[in-house]
Amino acid sequence: MTGWKQRVTKFPGNVDGIFERFEALFIAAGAPKEMALFSRTSDDFENEIYLLSPAATHFASAIGGDWTDCDPFGKGWTVCIANGDVTETFGISVGLGV
Repeated sequence: MTGWKQRVTKFPGNVDGIFERFEALFIAAGAPKEMALFSRTSDDFENEIYLLSPAATHFASAIGGDWTDCDPFGKGWTVCIANGDVTETFGISVGLGV
């Protein structure tokens, strides 16, 4: 699956209300299962990395910040906001979420 976008922020990382902005947009869109927000801490614990699923990337400009293309596979992610079984829907490695 292509089209994933990430934003790297300093840890702790809910800079500019990423979580809250995505949540409002996600709910307004009807909470589709193709849209999700994930996060993880960098290996050196200096950065928080947020990940938008491909269908959620059109929210990037509304959330703000610099979102770049990425490959989410092979990393462990925390589910921040999603609807349904994200492992089945996206096939990425996840742990317990918020």
